[in-house]
Parts: sequence; structure tokens; C-alpha cells
Amino acid sequence: MKRGVRIAVLPPLAAVAGVRARRLEHLPRVLKKLFAAGPASSRPPSGDVRRIGGHQQQGSAEQTKPSAEVGLPSDTEPGWAVPGAARLEVLAALGVLASGVLCQDDNLGLDDGYITIDTANFNARIVRNAQVLASLTPKGESFDFLPFDLLPVRAANGQYHWGDITFRYREAGSSNWTDGDSASSRRAVTAAAATGDDVLAASVMAPTLPTGPLSVTREWLDASGDLGLRFTIRNAGPSAVEVGGLGFPAEFNSIFTNRRAPDMQRLCSLSDPYVGMHAGHIRVAPTRGAGPALVVTPLGDTPMEAYRNLAEPSYPATYYGSQTFEGFYEWQVLTKAWAEEEWAGREPWNPPSARTLEPGESLQFGVRFSVAEGGVRELDATIRKTGTPVAVGVPGYIIPRDSPAQLFLQADSDVASIVAEPAGSLEVKETGALTYAVTPSATAWGRARLTIEYVDGKIQTVHYYITKPGPETLADVGRFFTTRAWFNDTSDPFGRAPSPMTYDYEADKIVEQDPRVWVAGLSDEGGTGAYLAAVVKQAIQPDAEEVAKLEEFVDQVLWGRLQREDYGVRKSLFFYEPAAVPGYGYDSGINWGSWTSWNKNAASLVDRAYNYVHPAAAYWSLYRMARAYPELVETHTWEWYLDHAYRTIMRAMERDVGYNRVGLMGETVFGEILTDLEREGRTSQADTLKEAMRSRAAQWDTEEVPFGSEMAWDSTGQEGVYYWTKYFGYTQTADKSLNSVLGFMPTVPHWGWNGNARRYWDNIYGGKLRRIERQIHHYGSGLNSLVALAAYRDNPSDSYLVRVGYGGTSGPLSNINQDGFAAASFHSWPDTLKWDGISGDYGPGFLGMVLGSGTYVVDDKDLGLVAYGGILETTPEGNVNVTPRDPTRKRAFIGPLGVTITIDAGVIDSFTYAGDSGAISVTLSQLPGAPRAASAVMWAETTGNNASYGPTSSAFRQALLNQNPGTNQPTDDTINSHGTEQMSAKGAVNNAPTGRGGDDMFEALDDLRIIVTLLKHTYPAGKPWGNRGPNLVNWDAVAGEAGLEGGKMARDCVQKVCKKRHLFEAKPPTVSVSTQTDDATGAPPPSRRQRGGAAAGGPRRDHPAARQSPKRGKRRGVDGRPPPGGGADDGKDGDPVGDEPEDGDEGKPPPAEKPRSARFYPGDDDGDDDDGEKPPPAERSPSVRYYSNDEMEAHLRQRRRLARRTVSYSFEEGEYEDDDA
Repeated sequence: MKRGVRIAVLPPLAAVAGVRARRLEHLPRVLKKLFAAGPASSRPPSGDVRRIGGHQQQGSAEQTKPSAEVGLPSDTEPGWAVPGAARLEVLAALGVLASGVLCQDDNLGLDDGYITIDTANFNARIVRNAQVLASLTPKGESFDFLPFDLLPVRAANGQYHWGDITFRYREAGSSNWTDGDSASSRRAVTAAAATGDDVLAASVMAPTLPTGPLSVTREWLDASGDLGLRFTIRNAGPSAVEVGGLGFPAEFNSIFTNRRAPDMQRLCSLSDPYVGMHAGHIRVAPTRGAGPALVVTPLGDTPMEAYRNLAEPSYPATYYGSQTFEGFYEWQVLTKAWAEEEWAGREPWNPPSARTLEPGESLQFGVRFSVAEGGVRELDATIRKTGTPVAVGVPGYIIPRDSPAQLFLQADSDVASIVAEPAGSLEVKETGALTYAVTPSATAWGRARLTIEYVDGKIQTVHYYITKPGPETLADVGRFFTTRAWFNDTSDPFGRAPSPMTYDYEADKIVEQDPRVWVAGLSDEGGTGAYLAAVVKQAIQPDAEEVAKLEEFVDQVLWGRLQREDYGVRKSLFFYEPAAVPGYGYDSGINWGSWTSWNKNAASLVDRAYNYVHPAAAYWSLYRMARAYPELVETHTWEWYLDHAYRTIMRAMERDVGYNRVGLMGETVFGEILTDLEREGRTSQADTLKEAMRSRAAQWDTEEVPFGSEMAWDSTGQEGVYYWTKYFGYTQTADKSLNSVLGFMPTVPHWGWNGNARRYWDNIYGGKLRRIERQIHHYGSGLNSLVALAAYRDNPSDSYLVRVGYGGTSGPLSNINQDGFAAASFHSWPDTLKWDGISGDYGPGFLGMVLGSGTYVVDDKDLGLVAYGGILETTPEGNVNVTPRDPTRKRAFIGPLGVTITIDAGVIDSFTYAGDSGAISVTLSQLPGAPRAASAVMWAETTGNNASYGPTSSAFRQALLNQNPGTNQPTDDTINSHGTEQMSAKGAVNNAPTGRGGDDMFEALDDLRIIVTLLKHTYPAGKPWGNRGPNLVNWDAVAGEAGLEGGKMARDCVQKVCKKRHLFEAKPPTVSVSTQTDDATGAPPPSRRQRGGAAAGGPRRDHPAARQSPKRGKRRGVDGRPPPGGGADDGKDGDPVGDEPEDGDEGKPPPAEKPRSARFYPGDDDGDDDDGEKPPPAERSPSVRYYSNDEMEAHLRQRRRLARRTVSYSFEEGEYEDDDA
């Protein structure tokens, strides 16, 4: 995320021998070019000359960030930014020079060649002298899972390969452990005779191991067409030996150093473990995510007890342990010795163990390599073929206390026992053959483990993480970041108060100073974690006190300080320049000499596009909150927030901002902002934003590897590339993005790795413990889950996508501790295994969770009908009932129907759908203690050619008839399926009380009114009461539409309610109308994501006018003016006053347990056109209007311009007489 030294690409490394002299010949020439290059570029450099980078290509830039551990030139230091061609030559020469001068020795004996050990499924080669695995390609494929092309620079002592072994032992009577390591001091091993038909090669490893009592023999096997590796360890000494450490180093081609982006895609792969004992394995996927995948499973009694990071020397040719080469790990079978020493005080994934060998006794351990020809989706099936147990958890392995999970096992043996640790943390109940319900206890929290013992003696461990219930966890994080992490020192010379700031939980204090200035400067990912999480939380679970504070933050810090008046976003408010802040006490214990300690000028630059996502997301979140809960905001209108979100995006796309042609972390929120601009009728702004995004998507579609970044390899660009290429129809590039995500995001029975997007360097830039390390649930999990979940919603038959995606979207929930503090990531190295100490760059992951979280109903071909993020029950009649348990409870996707239901206020309490008819029923409710929503907007989206959904006007009549006696509580809110061709001029929700008992009905719906918007079909405005007001409505038509036999019943119902509420007077009510005319020629039909919306006076006003707070209106001042921008987006103010609370209602807590809902039934498509608006009771806006595709096209052909209106009513108290009385 930071930039230090601009880096260029080194050419791929050739064979070392024979080219060194030629390299040296070119060095003087290119050095002369370097020093004649002239002044530094004004654009901040990027990269680390020590660590080698990738190519910089506009739109697919593969660059490298510098290391924060070393002092590198600052952004403004001259002499480092040189012309690209000269820089390329000099760095290439320096790199190859280093490779020659510093080249490690060939201790493998490569000059003696290789031994081919082919099987039915693999072509493999081992080094003849060392007998370690050099190359492994699936039969008939050229893709190599090992770095065979880099073997000449990976041949030194201390560099590990498959076939090496590490161990620790102690002889009887000794308390000290002795190490053995086949790579530390290599010697040619002794070839041994094959002892069976399945042995392809064998060797005695004594020459390459230290002298001791253990004798180790290694065999390469043909394992039923797969490749096997087996070790026999024998005690050749006179006394018993305890083996307390045993590991098999695992090497794959995950080395990105020196490679161009296309070469990385073509050659490299990524691996992840399942630390699950006898079910443990390593999954390996090509970085491109497509093509055959590899899995390594146990051979015999070889449990994976731990997965240990390996220390290797770092050479310039590969830079082990860097951003371009994470490093390797080993499969550990025995770990007692490590747990007693380096890991002391840590809680390992599995209980450490040791084995004791009496004199002459031996043990055998091994692994098996198998190929999943169909790619990552076939890995589980491939594992099962080896006889290894498989577990699949729904919704995954991060489970809230109120969310029972399901566990599906596949094994060759029955289960003998299942034990939960800690005791009582999980209750396990068998619900079918090898199928279990797993329920967290009411007090459990944190890591938990199920140990499954099979009858055949195999042990499998499944690793869970238990959280508080989702809404409670979100409440905790909002409270924490607006209290303990709330910085309110108004004397701060950097202008950071008031704001949520990076928090150090271990030190229990706000991070006010850090040598990486952005961490304390409220910008970059590393400094926005706290404020981004605090603000985005308000979009889904607002809190009045938190909103009040965050409005102060926006007015006093975000807008005008962090973000300039031209919408440019500074890189940091904090900086290191003592002369610029006289009297400020910089911490003398901090090293301020690194490039990361920007001065004021460098910190004030606005040239990093990544930084614009955070304020845009903050503005959008407050827009959503203000739209749904207008009474909570005091300083700005929803229009102001939406306008600032839009303008922040557009400022990011200007020429003086770098990296705006690559995918940005979290930019799915740009798509949400675009959708809301369209909903609010801001067509000019929406079109401008679309064109900016279209330009980027079109460029990505031309690139072989479009996932550019400021890093040499990254997992951040895929999200934005996927969203926009899919949006604009670049299907192949969108699929390429999805495959890339699947290449670095596994699904395994472990909360830490399930859905965990690959990140391993960000602790250097946004964590407290700074090191290169596989991070667990860094922000990549939440963000990349958006790709998998969106792809699943488009293709509900591919359940693999939801397994990966839901694991990722659940990840950010685990980062939040019981106090509400959210850590940047979890440290996976076994000597640490803890959450990072600071909040750092947590925020983007939380944003991803908010945008992707929901309840997903999945028809899984292996598991059956299941719910991710909900409790599912099937009735004897075939109906499916689901109770959401996801964190946000604002979205539900019903896979068998291809329907997404989303709401903007309250929560989805439950939903039901009928498998035969497809009718859907949704019940909404309010969260206890949360602000009371006056109404909710619901959107129904359909996938592909599935049926379209919309409400019927008989909904409220049926809600009344089915309410629970004595509770005034309707049962649920039903949406019915209509094929596109069947859609007619169907009414929206009829807000006029109809049916029996109008008084009761009105009160029943008073707490939460539901409006349902059909995204594909929005009819032109009807006129059920013409231009003369609702007193002259054609009640007969309304009654007929509601399923009543005549108009008198409807009239009677309305009269009773209106008299009680004093809503109507003798003369027609006052009607204020604001109109906006759109040029509809050539306008496309509403997109799948589009719904009717409401800019001030704009068309398709889904958000009711009644939501506008009179209290806000009096305090807005200049904010009441239309937003700037010109054209249709200037809109009329049209922000009517309404929804006044009744006397005595203000300040009352919301009803805690009463879901409010309405039921929609079929039979409402009457074909007429006058059902766009129904006479609402006062305090309620007109109903939503709908278009069908055919009707819209016909309408646009007939009329060039569409006039749409939003209407609000103010009623004076008075009498209304029934004309039939």
C-alpha cells in the first residue's frame, strides 16, 4: 500500500552458469544511463529494490511495495525515479549481477541430472543425487506445481524441497531435544533397492542427516496411479528414543520474484493447509484458478498436527520471505518438542504429540499427491478417493452463538466419538448418517475444536470460531470505535479530532504516533480501519449516539481536512516534520528515518486512488442511514451524503490520481453508489459515473492479467475488475477474475483458512507485529467474498462458490473480540496464533462483510437444501421456512428460485417460500434497542431468466385477516412469482386500509411499513385519484384490486381509520407536487439492480417522503439546497415534512419483539393501469410504481419525455363524513 522506490521488471532468470561475464559487460553502460537520468518524477515511486517487483503497465500494473522494516528513500528523495527504459536496464543488470555474484552453491548435485518417476496420473522428476522432488506435472499437462524453472537458484543448503525431512528427538534419560534436518548440510544420499512393485525410487538418507540413533529411509511410490512419498524411521540405537518433532517440507511454485504478471498466471500456484490430523491435507491451485488442482493427503498413519513456517536464507534471485515470495511451510506429524520450546505458552491447533521408538522399532509416515482434473471444485471428491475423511460445514466454521451449524462427514468408517474442546463449548447431535447439528453454548466464545474419532482409528479435527450473535457483535464494534477508540483531543495539531482512530488493544490506547504515518493519520487502509468500520456499521445497524459522533467526524475531520474541498483525499493527516508542528512531542523511541515517515508535503498528496474508497464508502453508508432513518441525522441531508460519495469517486478518476486504472479494494461500493444514483433519479451523475467505470472495464478486457496493483502480486484488484467487467458484459474477463479468486481462496474445515483470501505482507503496513506471514482473515476475505457470492447468485447451481464466499464474508466477524475491538488479522504462525494488537486496516474487510452478508438458501447436490446464515426448516406441505442468523439480516438469497430480497431498514425476521408455486413470504421486525424505522423499502431481484417478483395489492387485506388475535400483528409479508410475460399493470403495495377492522390494521402496520420494489418492472405513474386528491379516489377500483366485492367496505374501512386519526377534512387535502422530467429517448430499461428511487423531486421515489424528518429540515441551512452538478440531478428540493411522531411517542424505545409484516397473494394482475398510487393515510407516502419491460418499451416509443411526480400530503384535523351515512 505504500510507495518507496519505483521498481521495474527483471527478466526471467536464466540458467546461472555461463552468463555472468556478459552481465558485467553491460553494467557500466546502464549505470551511466542511471546517473544521467535527470530529476525525479513527480509521481511517488513504488517498489523495493531489494525485493524485486513486477512490471508496471497501466491498468495491470504489477508493482512492489517497499519493506517497512528497512529505511528506503522517501517519496520525495531525488535520484530514484528514472526513465523507465534506463531503470529497467539498470535493475536488470544489477539483479543478474547479484544473482551471479551472490549465487548460492549447487548442493543438490543438479549436474548429475534427474530420475524420471512417472505414474498413471503424473510425470515427475527427482534430483538424482538428493532424490528430492524437482518437477510434478499432471499427465498430459505442461503445468508444473513445483518451481522447476528456478531449481538452479534453489539448490543451496537450507532450501527445502519435497522429499526433505526435519525431526527432533531425545534419548531416554535426556531432557534436551536434538534436531535433524536433511536440507541443512546436504550430501548425496545412498540409493537403495526397491522393496516392492510400487517403489519407484528409494534412498538411505544417512549421508545428509546428522549422526544419531535414527535411521531414515525415503521411498517414492506409485500410489494407485498417484505419486507417494514414504519415510521409514527406525531406532538403530541401544535405548528408547522419543520423537517429538517430525515434518515434511512442502514446496510449490509460489515464487513470483522476477516474473511478469502473465508468467505468474501461467507458472505459479498457491497452497493452503487443512490442519485436521488424519483428514489433514494441502490444497494447491494454479494462481489463475483454472485447470487441474493438486491435493496432498496422508499416506497411512500420517496426521497433520501443525503447519509450520520454514526459515530459509534469502537470496536476491528469489527473495525468500518477501512480498514476491511468501516462503514455504512443512506438514508436521509430531510437534511436542516445538510446543515445549518455541511455541511455549501458545494454544496450538491440535494437541502436541510424540512417538517413542524402542530399540529396533520403526515408524512409517508419508503423503500422497493426487490431481483434481476438474480443478478446485473437485478437490473434495479427489480427497475422498484417497480414503481420507472429508468434512463440510454449513454455514462454515465461524458461527454465532444463536446460529446452529450443520456438519456433514464423508468417511470410510463410522464415527466412534465426537468431543468438543473446550468442554461444553459445542453441543453435537446426530441428525442423520454422518450428519450432525453443531450448536454453540450460550457462553462460548472464540476458538473451539471438535475431535472426531472414527472406528478405524483415524482422528479428524474440525476447527470452529464462536462469536456473539451477529447483531450483538456489530453493536459491540460500533460502540468500541466510537468510545474507546474515539479521539477527541481538539488541541491535536494534525486536526484528527474528533474521530475513531487506530487502536492498540494490547496497550489499551489509541495509536497517536506510528512511523508508518498513515496508521495514525486516518488514511490508507492501515489508518482507516476504525473509522470505516464505525461508519459503515451505521448503514445496517444505526445507533443515534454513534451517528451524532460520526456526523461530527464528517464535518470536522473527514470533509475539509482529510478530504480537500476539491474532493481530493490526503494520504495522511499525521506526518513527521517537527518544524511544521512546533511544540509537538514526537516519540523519541520511534525510528522516524524510514520512507514511511512522510513529511507534511508527502502526507498531503492526493494521488493514491485506493484512499478514495474509504470516504466514498463512509458517505454512502450515511446516505443509506439517513434515507432509512432520517430522524437520526442533524447536519446533512441524504442528498448531501450521496452527492459527496459520487464526487469522491469522480475525483479519484482524475489524471493526477495514481492507480485509478486498477481494481481498488472495496470498490464494489462504487457500484452501490451508482445503483442509488439511478434509484434517486440522478441520471446525469449516474451516466458520468458509468462512463468512467466503462472505460476501466474496457481496458481490463484487453489485458491478459487485469488484476493490477501497487504490489508485484495481489489479491485486491479482482473484486473491482469482476464487478465492472460483469456489469458491462465483459464475461470472459469477469470469469477470469472469479477463477483468480478461487485460486487463492480455499474452503477447508477450519475457520482460519475457510474462505481466507491470500494475504501475507499487510502486517508490515497495517499491523502491529510486522512480518511476512500468511494472514488469517485480513480484509481480503471480506472483499473477495463479494466476487464468489455474486457469482453464486448468478449461478445458484454452483454451491462451491457459496462455500468459499460465505466463509470469506464471515471472516470479519471473527476479528471482533468480546469488547468490540476488531483486529487487523490473525497471525497463523504456530509460535504466535493470536490476533494482531491493533485495528490497523480492518475496515475494508468489514465493508466487504456488510456488502455481501446475508442468508443464502442453497440446494447443494451433495448436502441437499441448506441455509448459510440461517436456520432452515421444511414443512410437510413442501414450504421452506428460514430464520436469518447472519450479521446484517438485511438480505436473503433463495437459490432454488434465484431471488434476492433486500431491505433498507429493520431486519428480516423470517421468510418462507413455497417450492411448488415459488411464492415468497417475508416477515420484517425491528432490532431491540435499535432506532425505530417508520418504514422499510424492500427490493426483489431475480437471476437470469427466473420469474420476476412483485407485491399484490391484497397484501394488507390479508395481513389483517391473518394477524395474531389480540396482538395487532400481521403474520408475514408475501411476494408472489410472476413470469415476465405475465406482468401487467399491477398495483404496488396498497397503503390504504382495506378489509375488515381498519383500526386494528392501521396500528398493526404503524411500526414498520413495507414497500416492495420490483427492479425489472416499474410501471409508469398511475392516477387512481387523478389530479383531485384522494377524497375523489375511485374506491370501487381500489376495492376490486384488493379482492373486495364492493367499494363500500373499503370506504367504511378508510372512514374508521381516518376518523380515529383525524386524517381527512371536508375539503380535499393540500397536495404539494414536485416534478422532474427525464429525457427518456434511448434510455435503457431499468437494470436488474435498479429500483424506483427518489432524488429530491426525482422519479421512482421508493424511499417514502414520509421519512423526511421535520427536525432535520429546520437545521439544514445550506444543505437544503439542491446539490450542484447541473442537469436533471439538480432536482427540486422536494423534501416534504412528514412522519411527525404522535404526542408522547418521541423518545419511546422501539417495540422489541413484534415483527411487522404484510402478506401478498396472487391474483392481482388485473391489467389496468391505475394502480401506481393508492390514497395513503397521512404520514405515509404514495405507493411505489412499476414498469414491465414491454410496457416500458411501448411507453418510451409513444412519449419522448416521461414526467414523474412525487406527492406528499398534509392533513388538517377535522371531520370526514361518510357519503353513504
